[in-house]
Order: sequence, then C-alpha cells, then structure tokens
Amino acid sequence: MQQYYLYIMNKECFSKYYHKSYVLYDFLKEYKRLHHNKLYQRQFHFITQPVPTEKIYQYLVMNSNLTIKKNRNGFLVEDGNIRIEIERKRKEWMIDANCIHELEMFLFDYLRELDYPFFVVNFTESQYGWLSLRQKEFAL
Repeated sequence: MQQYYLYIMNKECFSKYYHKSYVLYDFLKEYKRLHHNKLYQRQFHFITQPVPTEKIYQYLVMNSNLTIKKNRNGFLVEDGNIRIEIERKRKEWMIDANCIHELEMFLFDYLRELDYPFFVVNFTESQYGWLSLRQKEFAL
C-alpha cells in the first residue's frame, strides 16, 4: 500500500502556486517534519481549507457505484479487489491505496467533478500535483 495525502488549498494559494507546485510540495514536506513548529502551523492553516468530508462522502455515495463504508476515522471505498482507505483529519486526508492508478479510477475522477482546488502528495515517492481541472481555469 502507498500513502497519499489530500489537501484543499485556498484560492489565493491555488492562484499563486498552480504553476509552482514544487514550492507547495517542499513546504508540505517540511510541515510534516516540523508540524510542532508554530510558524509552520500558522502557514499550513493559512493556505489550507477544511476538507468537507461529509459533503464528499455524500457525493460519492450518490454519484458512484462504489461500495463506501464509513468508520470512526474516515471511510473505505471498495470495488471488487480494489480497496482505498481514507483517514480524515480536519484539513488533511491520509489515503492508503495500492497504486495511483486505482486512486485515479476510483476516487480522483469523482473529486475532479467537485469545485475544490485539491492538492495530492505521496511523500514517499515524491509525487505531487493538482487534481481539480475546473479550478485550473481560475489560475490561468
């Protein structure tokens, strides 16, 4: 399993860093390492928005054929042998999946239909990028 992190950035951050996503990635990597630092905490809370977990959960339930089960810390998305575990925090989702391809097919395609500037990171593999295609027009 690989672990991915999903954030919703505020529009100002999205506009400023859409074409400089490496800067955002570097900040988030440092924030993970120094999350106890007050300056990093303030910066993180300034650029991120709360993830509307209930709204996204309802959207997935209503618009997909996936099996979605809520649990105490998040929810589980299943389709046959595919299993995606989502642990939620207020401003961050930790997502466990076998590979990025599964996330693309079974989660990210649905998230792109929502109007949020999602930023996804896999710190282990140094992979990162923006999800929401609609928001791209806002930045250009």
